[in-house]
Amino acid sequence: MIYENSKVGLKAIMFPVRAADLYVQTGTDTGKYEQLSNKKAVINEETDEVLAIVSESYQVLHNETALKLGQKCCQEAFPMTDAANWEVFSIETPLTHAHCRIDLCHKGRIPDYDWQFGKGKKHEFAPFIRVYNSYNKTYAFRIRFGLIRWACTNGMVSWHASMTFKVAHNEKKMEQLIETRINEAKFRKIIDKFGKLLQPLHVVRIDERYFLPLILSILEIKKPKEMLPKRTSAWNLFEEHLNSVAAGYVEELGNTGYALMNAVSDVATRPPTNIERCNFIQKERDELQRLVGMWLVDFNEVVENESRLKAYLENPSKKALLLNRVV
Repeated sequence: MIYENSKVGLKAIMFPVRAADLYVQTGTDTGKYEQLSNKKAVINEETDEVLAIVSESYQVLHNETALKLGQKCCQEAFPMTDAANWEVFSIETPLTHAHCRIDLCHKGRIPDYDWQFGKGKKHEFAPFIRVYNSYNKTYAFRIRFGLIRWACTNGMVSWHASMTFKVAHNEKKMEQLIETRINEAKFRKIIDKFGKLLQPLHVVRIDERYFLPLILSILEIKKPKEMLPKRTSAWNLFEEHLNSVAAGYVEELGNTGYALMNAVSDVATRPPTNIERCNFIQKERDELQRLVGMWLVDFNEVVENESRLKAYLENPSKKALLLNRVV
C-alpha cells in the first residue's frame, strides 16, 4: 500500500510494538506451558497481531526511531539543510505494516546544486532519502538515495549501493555509523553522475512504437502465456494505460530517451495494479524504481552507439541491453 498522504501514512506505521515471551504446551496436560528461552514474538500492541518470531537477542527498532535516523542521514548528506525541513512525502507498507519504506524530501530547493542540470526549470529534480525498516526481519534498517522530477513527481532509486547498517538495533551506534559513512561528497558524486547520465537522453531519438516493449522489459513485466478472456481484456487495458503514459511524455518531451525515462519512472512510481481487478505488476514500487535506476546506467552505455542502440530497441531485454553495452 502506498500512502501519498504523509499524515495518514505515518498514522498507519507509528503504532506501538513490544517484544513478548513465547510459551509452548508441554506434554498432554493442556494446563502446562514452558517458556521458550531463545525466541520471542514482536507484537503490534494496537491489534495484538504477531508480526514476527525472532531470536531472544533481536532488538526492535521502532519506525519512529528509524525516521529520526533517516532525518539525520539527510542532514549528513546535505549539511546546508536543517533536519526539520526534511518531510515525509510518501510511505509504502503492506497491509500488516510489518515493514515500511519512508521517503523524505526537503521542503524547498536545496541550495548549491544545479537540480535542473542545465536544462531549464521544467526539468528540475529533487533528491529524496528512502528509509527502510521492518518488524518482521524483512530487511535491516537501511537508507537508499533517489531523485524525483518535480513536474511529475516521477521517482527512481539510485543505482548506487544502499547504505545498510547491519548492527544490533542500537540507536546510538547507528547514529555513529551514519556520521562516519554518510557525507556530502558521496552524495554530490551520485548527483553529478546522474546529471551526466541524463545528457544523452535529451538528444537520442526513440520511435514511440518502442516505448511499450521497453517499459515492460525495464520493469520486468511479462505478459501471462495463458489467460481467460476477461484477463486478456484486462491486459489490453493495461497496455493501453502504458501507451497513454508514454504518449503523454512524447507529446511533452518528444521522441527522446528522456521521454522514455520519464514514462518508465512514471509507471514505476504509480504502478497500475488494479485494472479490472487484475494485477500484472507483482513487484513493489521500491523494486520498480530501483530497476529504473539500474537501467539508466546500462542504457547510457548504449545510446551513443547507433548500431548497439538499434539492436537493443529491436530486442528490448535486459540480456540484450547488457550484450549491447560498450566494452
